[in-house]
This record gives sequence, C-alpha cells and structure tokens, in this order.
Amino acid sequence: MSVNKFFFNIFNEKYQVVSDKSEDAVSRAVSKVDTLMKDISSKLESKDKGRVAILAALSLAEELVELEELIDSDNQGASSLASMIEKELQP
Repeated sequence: MSVNKFFFNIFNEKYQVVSDKSEDAVSRAVSKVDTLMKDISSKLESKDKGRVAILAALSLAEELVELEELIDSDNQGASSLASMIEKELQP
C-alpha cells in the first residue's frame, strides 16, 4: 500500500499528515480532531494547545473504548447465537 502526504490545518496550525489511508479518510479524521479541539477550547479558560490536545485525545480514546466494548459485546452475542443455532441443527 502506498503512503501519501497530505497537508491540513488542525486547530489553526498547518500539519503534514503521512498515511496509507485515502485523502477522504484522513480528511474526515482531521475534521473530527479539529472540531473537537475547537469545541474543547471554547469551554476552557486556558487556551493551552497541549492541554486542549490531551483532552481531545482522551475524548477520542473514550469513544474508542466504548466502540471496542460494543464490538466485544456484539461478538459475544453472535457467538452465543451461533452456538444455539448449531445445537438446534444437530440431529
């Protein structure tokens, strides 16, 4: 897979992003981070970019953990359902 370089503005700073993903995929991720950082910044008295970045990373990590837990739960449910189906299909 080829590696591409893209340039984006995140939180009013220009960044070069290197990724093997499509420009559209990277652009969506950049937009999510930029929007989140601006939203967090608007709610803080301190506009320290490092602090805003850490809080944005924590927010995204929380979303990731929730999604991982949902996937695990769905996988467990699917495995349980598959086992029930196999038992019913056995002669």
